[in-house]
Amino acid sequence: MKREATADAIGTHERASATPVRDAASHAPVGAAPSLPERLDLRFMQEWFARIVTTPESEPAPVDEGSALALATPSATLTSLERLEIYRRSYHARLVECLADDYPALQHHLGEEAFDALCRRYIARFPSTGPSLNDFGRHMAAFCRGEALPEPGFAADLASLEWAIVLAIHAPTARVITEADLAGIAHDSWPGACLIANPSLRFMRLEYPANAYFQAFRTGGNPVLPAANATNVVVYRTGTSIWRMELAPAALVLFEALAGGARLQQAIERAAPLLDRAEDIQQVAGWFRSGVASGLFVGVAAD
Repeated sequence: MKREATADAIGTHERASATPVRDAASHAPVGAAPSLPERLDLRFMQEWFARIVTTPESEPAPVDEGSALALATPSATLTSLERLEIYRRSYHARLVECLADDYPALQHHLGEEAFDALCRRYIARFPSTGPSLNDFGRHMAAFCRGEALPEPGFAADLASLEWAIVLAIHAPTARVITEADLAGIAHDSWPGACLIANPSLRFMRLEYPANAYFQAFRTGGNPVLPAANATNVVVYRTGTSIWRMELAPAALVLFEALAGGARLQQAIERAAPLLDRAEDIQQVAGWFRSGVASGLFVGVAAD
């Protein structure tokens, strides 16, 4: 199991959106500007402006020049509607920027122009509806599978990997198991021991070698679209470092079982059908030591 770092000194960061929290009682869709009433109050003008700005750029502005005068005065060179369009373009550019920040390898794979177009279709399908952009890109992997991309399956796998990294960044920080923790467990208690998973842990079964592509991209290479080849990857964080680790099928089953609350003996039994029977004990022992030392688990409990 080779462990690779994604980023060091990476801290949790909050990204604000220009999108206000939507009133649950309001039935107006995002981007639909309400009709202009006879009298304007501040709340109405704020909501009206927000819906104009959040209307996808592929659609006409939901306001005419005459109504736009109520929100923006014309300048020497721009009409009121043109000034509002600047805000609309800036708003969507910010959303694209955030998606590029979450999916840099996907952007490299598709190219900037195709990625930008994909993001704008994504924004139209999944508009921002809250004040934080931390989880705005959460649908990208599933979205890619339904898009007319060069290889939607690979794009989806790559997006899944990059989103797991995002989730690891924002997951709670927890101390990892130490040798002292392990030394406190009696030998005959290990079969029934339960391990507490690192809260940032994410397991993935991928159809393509997306992790190898991501690593080549991250180290400055120019990777190309790979052929399909199933791989298993775990992503997690220890301290301020994000890690990616490829796992053999049996190791994935073992660690998934342990992370799901199975006792050690139960986890080994679940992985057993995928093991080389001649070396199963040595394999499991090596995987277990490596997984614990790498920080996959943050605690251990034994009867």
